[in-house]
Amino acid sequence: MNSLLSVLWWLLDCQCPTCLRPHFKLTLCEACSTFPIAPPLHFSNEEFSLYEFNETARKLLHSIKFEGKACRLVLLQPLLPQKCPVLNPQLVLIPVPLSTERFWKRGFNQSEWLAHALGRIWQLKVDTESFMKIQETPAQSTLNRQERSKNLRNVFQWQASKKPPDAVMVVDDVRTTGATLVACKEVLLHAGVGQVFTWTLFWKS
Repeated sequence: MNSLLSVLWWLLDCQCPTCLRPHFKLTLCEACSTFPIAPPLHFSNEEFSLYEFNETARKLLHSIKFEGKACRLVLLQPLLPQKCPVLNPQLVLIPVPLSTERFWKRGFNQSEWLAHALGRIWQLKVDTESFMKIQETPAQSTLNRQERSKNLRNVFQWQASKKPPDAVMVVDDVRTTGATLVACKEVLLHAGVGQVFTWTLFWKS
């Protein structure tokens, strides 16, 4: 993310992007910068979500993903943890991929940005080339729980020429039903990955 462009954008906006109060710093305002910690996930010890998905998170991510405000990704940086929840220096971070069509339409993948940011903090390898989404699907946010699982059948693929790592952490922005993460995990395990963890910044109950 180009920091100069981010600064210029912020100077032109001069307001908090979620509550629209006057604000002159490259951060969320004080009222919007606190997110409740997500409750522990009880499914397994391989799944991690950091914060609850509140109204501030909804507005911020919506503006980033659907209003062309990719420069606001830098606002997520202060929320990222300094320690990886998995103590494995060989762990590889893999972002949930977008289809080629969705990527070119949006211009970026927010999960990829998160994975690279975490990789720098945790000093872990990030792989954005081996795991692909080979088919465009309706946005998960437009579907109910049952439709979400069906929507992701046979849409992810591990590139056969790539040797699967022993341990992977799939990175995404929001966990809702978990359908996307489950679909990714199934493909990665089938490809030969030894252990698959998942990590999301927000958890939506």
